[in-house]
Amino acid sequence: MIDVCTFEGGTQGGLINPENGGLTEGTASRMRFPAPRRTLLGGPFANKPSDPTVAFWTSELSADVSFDVPVGAVAFYYAAYWPVTLEASDSSKNVIATTVGAGNWVYGQGLVAWDVLSVETEENLISSVRVTSYPNATLLDNFTTVIKDPLVEVEMDLKL
Repeated sequence: MIDVCTFEGGTQGGLINPENGGLTEGTASRMRFPAPRRTLLGGPFANKPSDPTVAFWTSELSADVSFDVPVGAVAFYYAAYWPVTLEASDSSKNVIATTVGAGNWVYGQGLVAWDVLSVETEENLISSVRVTSYPNATLLDNFTTVIKDPLVEVEMDLKL
């Protein structure tokens, strides 16, 4: 099952929560974006993967996202002036996957290039992720989780 949070429906500077972050009661992984994560409608950025809203944070160096149900993969688009680190942790808070994306701003244009950052495990082991980069210098969009179905993977293996 794939869930995508587009952050649409938020207000300029509004807090991200299930009511305004593109999340619904039917979202299988039930993503939690604690304050002060906010949505941004306009600014020195362009070419957003989904219009008009993106997510950002204003103070800490990292943003933590937890899931009510463990997932097998997490991915999102980002635009950033500095490198972005994505760490996935299991239910015991052990880091089980990490990746780093380079800053991708374009000189003279700002945050107009978007790259994908993702982590994946063989099973649904990811209970939370931490996105680390500088505040007010990193944007996220189309935050995606995948809950893996072992039966589907078995069927796919049998077809090979």
